[in-house]
Amino acid sequence: MSELEQIKSKKEYIIIGGKEREIKFGMAAFAKVEELYGDLAEMGTAMTAKPFTVLPKVILYAIKDREGLTEENMAEMLDENYNINDLKDMLTSAISSSMPTAKKGKGNPPKAE
Repeated sequence: MSELEQIKSKKEYIIIGGKEREIKFGMAAFAKVEELYGDLAEMGTAMTAKPFTVLPKVILYAIKDREGLTEENMAEMLDENYNINDLKDMLTSAISSSMPTAKKGKGNPPKAE
């Protein structure tokens, strides 16, 4: 298995409110990032400037099972088990493992002329 395949197959989990939850950046999470920040680069800029505001929001929208979680209680619940650096690493790993890759022979179709 290549290094990229190992990264892609890795799943990230976080414990919030005593419950293990998977963090995965699917289409909905990426759409929310676009809505809030414009794109991943702008999210990174915002995270550098205001990590305690940005990280809880982004993690919330990347969690598959959000039962009992809100933007209002997310930071407090994360604070129970994690420090800011742990959360940044977790988020970076979750984004990396969620990025799509082109499959062999499945590239963009030729443009019609």
